[in-house]
Amino acid sequence: MISLQSTLSTVGCLWLLVWSGQAASSSTKGKRVRKAVPKGKTLPRGALANQDQLRTKTFDKLEGQKRLNRREKKEVASAELATYKEKRRKGIDEVSNTPEAVMLRNYRLRNKKKKRTHS
Repeated sequence: MISLQSTLSTVGCLWLLVWSGQAASSSTKGKRVRKAVPKGKTLPRGALANQDQLRTKTFDKLEGQKRLNRREKKEVASAELATYKEKRRKGIDEVSNTPEAVMLRNYRLRNKKKKRTHS
């Protein structure tokens, strides 16, 4: 036979588990949820380049994810470098968790990421 003490302790444990689960779920409702920053992903080509910096044909190819020829690749690379330098001059750092900082960090590390993923 099950003793009264073991029954009460089992019911008490179950009640404690249910109550703590409800308290945990209600405490996250008022908090601000941070957007997850993707790690280890390389940005697509031309992520830092603006439409104003590129020719329309090059921009259309980037939007359509089509292959770029050598001249267009150089154009995109110079536009990205100019944007990177401009944002660094404005004082945007690479350490914080803002979207601009993630873009700058990925721009600096993209060659290393390519080497790591392919080898």
